[in-house]
Amino acid sequence: MTETSGTRQDQERRAEPERRATDHDERFERLVELALDGILIHDGECIIVANSAALRLAGADHRDQLIGRPIEAFLNPPYLKAVQAALLRSGDQSALVPSVRDAFRRLDGSEVEVEVTAIAFLDRGRPYAHLVVRDITERLAVQATALQSVELLRQAQKMEAVGALAGGVAHEVNNMMSVVLGYGEFLLQDPAMPEDRLPDVRQIMQAADRAAVITRELLAFSRRAFHKPEVLDLTAVVRELGPILRRLLGEGRQLTFELGGPCRVSADKGQLEQVIVNLALNARDAMPPTGTLTITTSEVALEDGV
Repeated sequence: MTETSGTRQDQERRAEPERRATDHDERFERLVELALDGILIHDGECIIVANSAALRLAGADHRDQLIGRPIEAFLNPPYLKAVQAALLRSGDQSALVPSVRDAFRRLDGSEVEVEVTAIAFLDRGRPYAHLVVRDITERLAVQATALQSVELLRQAQKMEAVGALAGGVAHEVNNMMSVVLGYGEFLLQDPAMPEDRLPDVRQIMQAADRAAVITRELLAFSRRAFHKPEVLDLTAVVRELGPILRRLLGEGRQLTFELGGPCRVSADKGQLEQVIVNLALNARDAMPPTGTLTITTSEVALEDGV
């Protein structure tokens, strides 16, 4: 009886290392299977282990679609050469190959941007590589969006700086042109002005008008850099522009208004004024020297709310 008991204990002691090895292998397989990243193990020739995440990454339905295939079918050769070099250097120690960005080829021929980390190791004297393949498509999209936002901010800051400079210059020039136009009007209306000098004064007025248009465009550009929409009364804006529009039309042309009630719009005041001035200039260029420009404002219900 004692001999039988001793034999059983000896058998159990001998079986214990094998049982522990089996438990260790099972835990390792569970960890590999539950990993969120794709895991591939290859022996230098073909894939021998592929977890569920690797199947999803490759677009495979069954493990047999990956097992036994060369790793080159999915990853680029340059990285594999680095893994092989690490295998040769590994000796008895595991060697970690630095992570690299690569393109993982799916079974349907499409590619997925991935980050690959390889651990070279020896098992029973034979070299293997444990590959962790992480899909970084979403990360790259977030990075691209962030870079685009930074670039847009940089461009906006540049536009703001240029706009501030243009606005300052245009404001000063516009003030000087207002003085020139004002004195030009006085000269045209002065009874003492010789008749033969009036064409010269008109030339000065036209040149000053052109300069004023340019300065207004610069001012509009600067205001775009500081675009601030607000609720405005279009009718009131048009009425305020009356003196400027009459001067732009020049002598001989008439400006009349048919203004309705308050017309509320959401817009930047500087840009709205520039639109009205541009319309008036276009009309001036298209009408005869003695034409009449009529500006009408009213509320209109447009189809589909456009």
